[in-house]
Amino acid sequence: MQEAMTTIPIPLAAILAKLGALLALSIFVERLLVALNWLMNKLLVIKSSTGWDVPEKKEAEMNLAVRAKEESDILSQSPHEDGVDDDPREVVPHPDIPEDQADSRFDIIRLKSKNEVPITKEFFSQMIGTLVAIAACYYTEFSAWAFVRLLGNIAQGTFAFPDITPQWWEYLVTGIIIGSGSKPVHFLMNFIISRKFQITREDEKRKPLEDAVPTGEPAEEGAAEPTPPPAKALSIEKLVGLEYEGGVKPETLENTHLRPGPIEFVVYHHTAMNSESPFEEVVNEFLVRKGWLTGYHTVVTRDGTIHNLCRWDRFGNHAKGYNSQSISVALHGNFETDPQVPFSNHDGRYGIVRPTAAQVDAASRIVALWILMYNIRDDFMDSFEGSNGELPRGILPHYALAQKACPGGNFPYDRFQTQVKEYLTEWKQNPAFATALQSFEKTPMTQVT
Repeated sequence: MQEAMTTIPIPLAAILAKLGALLALSIFVERLLVALNWLMNKLLVIKSSTGWDVPEKKEAEMNLAVRAKEESDILSQSPHEDGVDDDPREVVPHPDIPEDQADSRFDIIRLKSKNEVPITKEFFSQMIGTLVAIAACYYTEFSAWAFVRLLGNIAQGTFAFPDITPQWWEYLVTGIIIGSGSKPVHFLMNFIISRKFQITREDEKRKPLEDAVPTGEPAEEGAAEPTPPPAKALSIEKLVGLEYEGGVKPETLENTHLRPGPIEFVVYHHTAMNSESPFEEVVNEFLVRKGWLTGYHTVVTRDGTIHNLCRWDRFGNHAKGYNSQSISVALHGNFETDPQVPFSNHDGRYGIVRPTAAQVDAASRIVALWILMYNIRDDFMDSFEGSNGELPRGILPHYALAQKACPGGNFPYDRFQTQVKEYLTEWKQNPAFATALQSFEKTPMTQVT
């Protein structure tokens, strides 16, 4: 005889009511945050449109113009003035900027990524939403912990919410959960939608081929072969391996550091910094610690990546007295190993002691591009004895212009010269390169007037 089964009613209505209250409160908080962000954005727009910040902007522009004029005058001075040649550093600090901070030009400083930088507005709005949710839970005596207690009752055979007043920490936990709003749901929906769009784009790429010859059906006999699409012309970015957008903060050089004439020569350097530090550390060295508006035109890191720091149509700060009509490339690292030379890398404390093959190759490509682009002589010079305002013509190391060890005793001078000439020979005979160069010369912030 079959035993009768005892049925215990599950309080479905109570469970749905609590879940509904939890969801409704989450949506309310999320909508509240959206309205708060909208209001904050509106206030910022009103502030901008009413011109509250116009005086500050004008003052900043005037200060930048004054500083740029002073810097331009300093950089155009003779390299033998102010005893600069006695300073062993690769690039000296701005004379008007006090050196009241640690000189870490050789140190590795970990930089925060964009994801690590706190977004103040979003943080405070989220905090407001969480506080509102905690207060609502307290006054309504609502706690998500009741579902945990329900599981305990179910394990004991009782299907009912316990009638217990929540404790303060329960309100806190529940408020934090509700305060997150519907962001997890939004994240999931965005992922699904973006994935759908990605699949759709892939389908669209395949669609022309499917329309040309339907799947499973042979093409008609005698039908003309479909004309293949024309090959996309290669760009200078692809051929040389770079991305050029005017360097770092190109707007600060819009009305200053103008070139008085054509680019006559290329100067190559080492940064004299730790090769393991990122390119951003080179930017900080010039724009923050040194106090200059610009620096090298291009920097090549140890992996062969070409980074642009200064606009090519403006002169930089890399070789005092010779900046105005030169363009510069620096290989990131310290390649001087003579212990008698100050700040040398004789013990490897600044990373690699000689540039990588990828660095030399990338620097060779960028120099070959500049030679063809700006009609610079392809003569390599080991020294220069200029007089009466004479300027060098061609490609030369920094030590040829100043009492510096740059680019270091371990720099592969012969290999660098050979690779530059090889790229010049190859690209001069390549019609695709000539076409790409004509297009690239129209890129903003490249042409010297």
